[in-house]
Amino acid sequence: MNQHVGVDIGNSGVKAGLLDLANRQVRQPIRLSWKSLVSGKSLGDEKDRSRAFSPREQYWPERLVKELGLEGGSTQWWVGSVNRAATAQLCAYLQDYVNAGARIELLAARDIDLGIDVEVPERVGIDRLLATYAAACEFPERPIIVVEAGTAVTVDLLRGGDHRRGVFCGGAIVPGMPLMMQMLEQGTDLLPGVNVAKQWQPPVIPAKRTEDAMLAGAFAALVGGVVRLVDEYRHRCGEDTRVVASGGDADLFAPCLPGPLTKIDHLVLRGIAWHAARRAS
Repeated sequence: MNQHVGVDIGNSGVKAGLLDLANRQVRQPIRLSWKSLVSGKSLGDEKDRSRAFSPREQYWPERLVKELGLEGGSTQWWVGSVNRAATAQLCAYLQDYVNAGARIELLAARDIDLGIDVEVPERVGIDRLLATYAAACEFPERPIIVVEAGTAVTVDLLRGGDHRRGVFCGGAIVPGMPLMMQMLEQGTDLLPGVNVAKQWQPPVIPAKRTEDAMLAGAFAALVGGVVRLVDEYRHRCGEDTRVVASGGDADLFAPCLPGPLTKIDHLVLRGIAWHAARRAS
C-alpha cells in the first residue's frame, strides 16, 4: 500500500505522522525532542526526557520509524525542516535502512503554493511557509495573521494578491520560552537553568524565587511581543483580521488577543498534508 508521512523537523524536536490526503489531516502525530545544547536537558517537558536525542545522533530516525508503525509497501516522505543536521540523519537512515520503496521530498520555498513577497524567499524558514499555507487553505478570508509558537515564535502576515492562495508578506521572529531560558542561563554566571514544562502557569509577580522571576520576565516578553505585533498588523489591515495560532506556547498568549482567533494543532504538518494532497491529485 502507498503511505504518506509528513515530517516537521524543528530546532527543539521533530514531529511526524501519517497523512490522510483525502481530508488533509495528520493522524496521531508523534514527537521526539532534542536535547538542549546548553543544559543537556530535553527542550520539552519531563515526559520528553526519555525521548530526547541530539539531532546528529543516528538512533532517532530508527525510533521515529518504529513509533510511526509503518506497514509494508511504498512510503512517500514529505519533509519540512529547519534543522540541517537532523535532516541529514533522517535522509541517511531512510536511504540506507528502509526498503527501496521509500521516497523522500525535502520541501523548499519554491514548492509551496503561495506568493512570497520577501527579499530572499529561499531564506524563509519552511516551517513559516507551511504554517501560512495551511492557514491559507483552511480560511478563505484575507489578510490572516499566522502565529507559530515553537523554539522561536513567528508572527507572519498573509495578504491577498494575484496568487490564488494569497501572498506571504514576511513577519517577525520572537524567542520562545525555552530559548529565552537558555539565553539567560548561557549569558550569565549565576542564573540557573530552568526547564519549561508544557503545562505551566505564569508566576505571580513580583516573583519571590529567581527561577520564577526568570519565567515571569520571559512570559511578559513573549506575550507582550506577540500582542504588540498583532496589534500593529490589525492597525494596518483591520481590527477584525483573523489570527491563526499553533504550537505549545500559543495557549500563553491566546487569552491576551482580542478579536477572531483560531488555534490549530500541528499547523506545519497540516501544511504538509495540504501540499502532499495537491501534489498527489
